[in-house]
Amino acid sequence: MQETIKTHYPDYYKNKRILFAMQKYTYKREFSLIAPKHAEHKHTTRFLKAHNTQSIKYLLDQFKVMEGKKYNLYTSLAKYKRGIPNQTMNFKKRDNTQWKREHWKHIEQYDLFLDVDSEGNLQEAKKQANDLALFFNQTKTPFYLRFSGNGFHFIVPETEFPKVLSYDAYGKKTIYHKYLEICNFLKDNVAPLLDNSIYDSQRQIKLPYSIAHYPNKEYVCVPLNNEFVEDFDEEMATPLKVFESMPREVLFNPNGSVEGMLKIARVKWD
Repeated sequence: MQETIKTHYPDYYKNKRILFAMQKYTYKREFSLIAPKHAEHKHTTRFLKAHNTQSIKYLLDQFKVMEGKKYNLYTSLAKYKRGIPNQTMNFKKRDNTQWKREHWKHIEQYDLFLDVDSEGNLQEAKKQANDLALFFNQTKTPFYLRFSGNGFHFIVPETEFPKVLSYDAYGKKTIYHKYLEICNFLKDNVAPLLDNSIYDSQRQIKLPYSIAHYPNKEYVCVPLNNEFVEDFDEEMATPLKVFESMPREVLFNPNGSVEGMLKIARVKWD
């Protein structure tokens, strides 16, 4: 009974297992708190360092999440060599101008992110995400799969690609351009709901195991360990169900390669 009570927002974040699971995705990455679109407050804070469970807990306390203030939690696609620089929590004295300008010089990994957004039709998003998962299975492309609360996220680790490309935020021939080429092919041929407006050096995604707030519902951004998306039931993403099952993220096709996908999409990785 005690554990059930703890799965209600914001007490969900008091669970050490949840904090530990989230920390895996904030280490050496940017951590952000962004107000839900329907929230009364419009506060958004980026460029936070949350490299361990203690720092996540501290930031949730500082931004009054533990008092019930609602934020959606995000993490960056970019992984930085030394993480986000240490900063003062006195926001009047914070200055991220240089970091915004030069952050890309510190990136050590930037994964391919594909977002099948439901646009109000979750059933269609399920169908298209299922089609995309089948395509990846047919081409033996390694990928992770998550329910975002409003659609489905696919992650292909950059480490699966043939070589490292430029992270230059201002360049004309970068990894972001190559990822956009892949997304455009998949959008035209596999999953039309894919969002192709998300390819830049500072993109953020919902933090796995965090609660995503919507006007009349709350779901957890939860890793899926079954690639048959049409079998997914939203009930599996409620805070209680996630806390009870604590699903682990699975890399599908771990012995596969992105070569088949790149060949079909006619994307040259250079």
